[in-house]
Amino acid sequence: MLLTAFTDASFCHRTMAAGWGGWAKRDGWDRAVTHGGAFRPGSMRTSSDAELFASSMFLCRLADDGLLEGIDAVMLQSDCMRVVQACLRNVDGARLSGHADSADVAGGGKSLSPAEAEAVSRITRFLDGRRLLLRHVRGHRTGGGRQKVNAIVDMIARRHMETVRGQAR
Repeated sequence: MLLTAFTDASFCHRTMAAGWGGWAKRDGWDRAVTHGGAFRPGSMRTSSDAELFASSMFLCRLADDGLLEGIDAVMLQSDCMRVVQACLRNVDGARLSGHADSADVAGGGKSLSPAEAEAVSRITRFLDGRRLLLRHVRGHRTGGGRQKVNAIVDMIARRHMETVRGQAR
């Protein structure tokens, strides 16, 4: 059984505020589930860190809620190329599952910062032996399907980032 997950982060370079959002659906569910949250102020140093931790936080939430039970594979979709590259090159058995609108995933990803390495390690732990399929989704585009879901997780992440940013002022 396959679970499809979209994740995104919103990061403010000025205040270092960050938030995350996630959307998941699998066969047998009537509706998708969404979650999101804020990162501790200043805990994310780069947008790439926030994007990778967004994926790990969402997988953690799904695992904690028991929603990964019975799942053989996770299709992780992100508008962040760094997420796709880092997971593809550092999660054993990870594979690309591209589509016509994906960008080229060549290059990058093997050398990770300490924060990126921690996030990838968490992703691996929450996958708990499940196969990981990766797909890049071009962000900030109009349309249905992938673009609509990407806009949903972007909105969730931005809302949480703006809450933190408002508290940092």
